[in-house]
Amino acid sequence: MFLSACIPSGYLAHRDLHYVDEVLVESPPGPPVAYESYMRARIALERDPPDFDLARGHVEDALHWQPNEPALWTLKGEIELRAGEAEAARVALERALSLSPSYPEALALLDELDGGGEAQL
Repeated sequence: MFLSACIPSGYLAHRDLHYVDEVLVESPPGPPVAYESYMRARIALERDPPDFDLARGHVEDALHWQPNEPALWTLKGEIELRAGEAEAARVALERALSLSPSYPEALALLDELDGGGEAQL
């Protein structure tokens, strides 16, 4: 889940409340353009068949705006994993985990990459 990209409204316009591992946290929202790029990458990945090149381009755009967002690095890892690019997937997932060591989606995808089965996202 792309946690920091929700566009807040009303008096919360300067911050964003969301849950991380069942704990309510507050952080500044990401730029709307990053969220838009994230969603476009997700849509390209969910096409039948997936458009990996388009998904890669959109996630790179999002990472330009939020290079320290583990959800974006996890999505990049998922794209590469589904495209059959194991080493690129590992690099992206390890980057996500360097930013958030217990990030569940990154851990699940890394487990899948290491032969632990299909990730349940």
